[in-house]
Amino acid sequence: MYVADQDTPRKTELDACLPCGGGNVKISGSIVTGGGIGRFQWAPDSRRIAYIADQAVDEVLEAYTSLAGGGGNVRISGPLVPNGGGSPYIQPGISLTDFTSFAIMRQLKIADAMTQDRHFTIAGFSVVP
Repeated sequence: MYVADQDTPRKTELDACLPCGGGNVKISGSIVTGGGIGRFQWAPDSRRIAYIADQAVDEVLEAYTSLAGGGGNVRISGPLVPNGGGSPYIQPGISLTDFTSFAIMRQLKIADAMTQDRHFTIAGFSVVP
């Protein structure tokens, strides 16, 4: 897994090397000019990769997941706070479990989380101790 602007200058994309010298595959899909990949993290079962990118609009960070072999690219957040100001997605300690929880909670319209994880508060959820 690596981040590079190997196909198009000023478009930093997420790629993976295929086993047995089979070349490489683009994980992130198309990236807007000037956009790029921030953090990325493998799912525990190695089937998906979660990452932060200004993929659709330059300077607008969003969270995505993609299949480990490429394709299946899904945006799992709305626009995040620019330049990392308070965004839970680019702070130390954010996990794939947090990413998944945020996406599911938003989809199901769940506003309260029973946790002490500060990322939920930063992401806009009410925390119930």
